[in-house]
Amino acid sequence: MKKIYGFILLIMFLVSLSVNYGCNKEKCGCDDGDILFTLKDEPGFIYYDEGTKYAYFTPRDIYGNFTLCNPVEKWDMITEFKSGEKVLISGPVADDCIKKTNPAMYSGYYVIHLDTLMLDEFGR
Repeated sequence: MKKIYGFILLIMFLVSLSVNYGCNKEKCGCDDGDILFTLKDEPGFIYYDEGTKYAYFTPRDIYGNFTLCNPVEKWDMITEFKSGEKVLISGPVADDCIKKTNPAMYSGYYVIHLDTLMLDEFGR
């Protein structure tokens, strides 16, 4: 009986290794992430922190949370708006590496390479 339990545990361990090995091939993050799709004038809200220079975008019409890549480089563009203001955003999107820690919990987390950021004047 102990041999059967040991064998089952070994099989489960090997299966988990093979599943995790396949996921690690995908590139993620701002530096070398594979571009999954591009947002074009997507309505939502921009949030940022002046102290840490961290910025993210939450869309109004689609599921997801988008961390802005290299916000310091685009800081003047970002701070034209108040944190929490309605904006339209455009840019290519890649997976956030946090998904590798818990894909189920962080399924909607992405990074965006900011191209344009405009005021959502019409509240589309």
